[in-house]
Amino acid sequence: MKKFLAYTLIAIVLSLLTIAVVLAQGPAPEALSGEQCKACHAAQYDEWVTTAHPKSIEAVKSSDHASESCLHCMSTDYRYDETLTVETAQFGVTCLACHTPHDTPGDDKPKIADVSAVCKDCHNAHLEEGATEFEAGNTVRHPSKEIMAGLGAVGVASAPSQHDIACNTCHLEGHWYKPAQSACDTCHAGEKTIEGVAALVAPRLEELAAMETLQDDYPAAYTNFTMLSNDKSNGVHNPAYATAMLNAINSVLEGAPAAVTPAELPATGGAIVNALALAAAGSGLMLTLLGAGMALINRRRR
Repeated sequence: MKKFLAYTLIAIVLSLLTIAVVLAQGPAPEALSGEQCKACHAAQYDEWVTTAHPKSIEAVKSSDHASESCLHCMSTDYRYDETLTVETAQFGVTCLACHTPHDTPGDDKPKIADVSAVCKDCHNAHLEEGATEFEAGNTVRHPSKEIMAGLGAVGVASAPSQHDIACNTCHLEGHWYKPAQSACDTCHAGEKTIEGVAALVAPRLEELAAMETLQDDYPAAYTNFTMLSNDKSNGVHNPAYATAMLNAINSVLEGAPAAVTPAELPATGGAIVNALALAAAGSGLMLTLLGAGMALINRRRR
């Protein structure tokens, strides 16, 4: 009887270890890459694959300022294995960077409960807590969170955006993440358009980008320029703050007092497991327990 109990205990421990190994292994490569999701979510996959998200790891690898600190946002496999490096990470921003995986078709688990929190986790320049502006001369990357909050620009008064709402309120067009004019019209009734606001901001950003000595000669203007440029919205995320930032830049370049009061632009037209392996390990554990129970019953009958 003692040997029987010992063998049963060993079998249970081995089954539990199998489950632990599967959990430790994390997602299978086909899940990390998004290929596994494609089988059921082909339309979403076909939208997503045309965006910059799946190519993000390539952008990191080709960058002259890349480091492992970039990988939390630029590599989904790094999120599951932080021993990876810029050289060994394989996948960009794939499905599992934002969605909780699921095993059952129709399960609600993949739905994102707080879209903005997920987006701002990475579309975030990490302004230090308590700070109101970045250091002049610094390059500010992916600062959508700060632009929305109206914080970070050098010498510009804070101006939270009226657009600081759930990202998918405006970025309606599927996994392309494109903003929809119809969302703007809900509040602006056609008085302002995405193209119209961009037309007021983008040309000036192009002019500033052509100034090779901007960072050295005008560090504050450079930092504000990188904020506006790397936000990628051409001012739409926070039109009033964008106006104030451009005013501040122009004032510095022209040597005039900065007009930095925000003002409206003019009116214009999760952890995943290999499900099969886990199920197999779980089934093995159940069979082991069932077999042990049957053996015990047979012994008692004898």
